[in-house]
Amino acid sequence: MLNADYIRSKIQDYKTDNYLDKLDDMVACLEEIIHGKAFRDEMSRFIPMDIQERTLQKEKFLVYLANETKKLLSEVRHIVTTENSNDA
Repeated sequence: MLNADYIRSKIQDYKTDNYLDKLDDMVACLEEIIHGKAFRDEMSRFIPMDIQERTLQKEKFLVYLANETKKLLSEVRHIVTTENSNDA
């Protein structure tokens, strides 16, 4: 479960304008990012090769990662929009 207060606090701390638009943009390009070489190269710096072989190098895992990340971002969107509707 996500910490709604923490999320709201971080959005305010970073003074993020148009947060929902940026969130939507991220969701839209998430699969491209996760399947991209830059992401794979960056993650390979931190993840041992044997784990990469079981995860990042498997298409099924990349689909799973994209789907789970989208779910989390959807929860974040719900938290932010619920906050915004409560302010009205």
